[in-house]
Amino acid sequence: MRNGVFVFWTAVGTALILTLIRLYGFLENTMFYFSFRQIATRPLRDASIVGLLITLGIPLATGLILTYLGRQSLVGPATGAGFQAALLQSWPVLFFPSLRPYLVPDSLVDQPVKLFVIHGLYVASYSMLSRLGAWLGVFTLSTTLPPSPASERDSAVRNIVLALAASALWQILLSLWS
Repeated sequence: MRNGVFVFWTAVGTALILTLIRLYGFLENTMFYFSFRQIATRPLRDASIVGLLITLGIPLATGLILTYLGRQSLVGPATGAGFQAALLQSWPVLFFPSLRPYLVPDSLVDQPVKLFVIHGLYVASYSMLSRLGAWLGVFTLSTTLPPSPASERDSAVRNIVLALAASALWQILLSLWS
């Protein structure tokens, strides 16, 4: 895939993820550009299943939408969009310790290692879920897209397992450490 096309679809996917998260923020009455406390680090006992599914469904839907819009296999750009959007959402917490009391639970403010692990898993899960969404798009459009090699199909199965594992680990560590 040409670099310009890759960059274009990555930018479109990133903008789509950030827009969907902002719309979800309006539903949750979030007044900030991004509140990691309200969207990503809410303990499982306080999170609704619908909210959790929406939060994890946003990158999945984005990968699927990119593939449908592009009418080609956009697995790489979807992965890049998930990574970039998650990193853009979490960078203030990672690089500005003075903002942490406002953006993360109090139990994580003075524990940067745990915070970096949680954010790393968050970025990884968004990347993998976006990639999974793109694979679902490729699978549903398989009659109109050129056939993919067996190695790509094996990669899709591995990606499903990794996405589920990273998402589960992210939520489990968050509930244990918060």
